[in-house]
Amino acid sequence: MFIISMFCFLLITTANLILCAFSVHVLFLSIKKKAEESKVPQALIGVIFSIAPTVILPFIISSSINKDSTFMIILTVVSSFFVGISWTKKWWVFIESLENDLENSTLTEYEEYDFPYTPLRSYLYNLCNRAGLTNVDLFLSSQESINGFARANHIKSNSITLTKGCLELPCSEIAAIVGHEIVHIKYKDNTYMAVMWRIVGGLFLSTLLIAYITLIQLVNNFWPITGEIISILTLPIVIIYGCSMFVFLTIDNRRYWYQIQEIRADRLACELPDIEHSAMLAFLRNEVVREEEWFKKLYWYKKIYYRYYELLEHPSAKHRFKLINNYKKWSLVDYGAHMVQVTKWFLSGKGWNGL
Repeated sequence: MFIISMFCFLLITTANLILCAFSVHVLFLSIKKKAEESKVPQALIGVIFSIAPTVILPFIISSSINKDSTFMIILTVVSSFFVGISWTKKWWVFIESLENDLENSTLTEYEEYDFPYTPLRSYLYNLCNRAGLTNVDLFLSSQESINGFARANHIKSNSITLTKGCLELPCSEIAAIVGHEIVHIKYKDNTYMAVMWRIVGGLFLSTLLIAYITLIQLVNNFWPITGEIISILTLPIVIIYGCSMFVFLTIDNRRYWYQIQEIRADRLACELPDIEHSAMLAFLRNEVVREEEWFKKLYWYKKIYYRYYELLEHPSAKHRFKLINNYKKWSLVDYGAHMVQVTKWFLSGKGWNGL
């Protein structure tokens, strides 16, 4: 229990120190730019409140350890952990918006409209039909970046939106992006069904943990020696299970499921009619370059935050390229393989996404 408490405290402290570094940077930026009077106090408040969970959490953990109920100790520590992480996320958004104001870089609202009536539109609709997706609408977004979005709907027609930047790509690469989105729609990714799968997975693992702790306590009460033997013999299983819990429940289990959805969409898109394997590789190769250029420009504390705390839905483009380059058919084994991969990334300093 002490190890779990210290692990939670370490993660929250790290997140708070990263946020504090970001807040200090924005504070100096506001002073340097001689910003309006309200900006400097706001940045100073960010610095102070960024470390609040680190100061408060030790008192909560020390008081919870003195309780008799193991379940209540775990509940208190885990709840404090999630509150601390949530606090960090909220203040990160606040400081980031303050930085955007100082840099005069506000978020742009983009328009979305029907895909223009061009030969490309006809080609993409035919591609969807050949893939078995007939109830779909195509849209174009005014964003200059290269991206695609899918919306799956059980009642109305589904939709795929491409950004304006996609039109600069070769037709085969545009088809690869659309094929990726077709798989998202077919599997109902990012719908209530996908959310239910995440909840079921989390509840299943939580139930196993509670059942194991209850069993060990019960055996220790009646047969102390037997309880110790069971604890030692099941240690390897507990370690493996701990890694699973680590992936599913630490901070936010959506990371794992979102990444699974993206990897599956890449893989199965290559099996659709008219989708060229070489086109998917070419697109992902360019994604690797774009991602590396973006990541190099970030300050060190932002790199740590994006690796470990920000909810990024995709695994690194480099990993996606590697999987398509060494192409294998999608199977249930990939769920376990990616869980191991995420754990390796976390422990090797590449965060949740392999950045």
